[in-house]
Amino acid sequence: QLSGLGKHFAYNAVPCERKHTLYARSSGECIECNTAKIEFQLRKYRDGFVYIAGSAKAQLIKLGMTLDLTDRTKTLCSQGYGGASDWDMLAWAKVRNAGQVEARVHKLLEGRNVDGTYEKNGREQACYELFSVGFMEAFNALVASLDGEKIVEANRARAVMLFP
Repeated sequence: QLSGLGKHFAYNAVPCERKHTLYARSSGECIECNTAKIEFQLRKYRDGFVYIAGSAKAQLIKLGMTLDLTDRTKTLCSQGYGGASDWDMLAWAKVRNAGQVEARVHKLLEGRNVDGTYEKNGREQACYELFSVGFMEAFNALVASLDGEKIVEANRARAVMLFP
């Protein structure tokens, strides 16, 4: 069991179909067959921001994690995340293990997910972080997911008005 050891990857595991033996801890998938799993595994343990973004036009909330809030806002808008280009950062918290905090927020809002798409590198991608919730429900889920870390708010009054 790797989880108790704080290790992200396993080697000499049971070989995949292509005879590789390197696996990501969280997904149990071969990181040689799919190198994107390396970054996905490591992002769970990086310090960063867990944020609530909102699209007033689409009336959607996005809960995600990033290392750079300004850049993330620009990217959400330029990619048309969830079919919207008016994303605004509504609240965020700087946390340790941001990917794990993000996963806890998503778990609390399970069943309120909304399907959507966006364009990345010229290809349509599925969205997994969209929710049909009011700002306060998203905010409360974020606060409940923090391990005593401080939340930094922005645009709260506007957020409550736009996302009741």
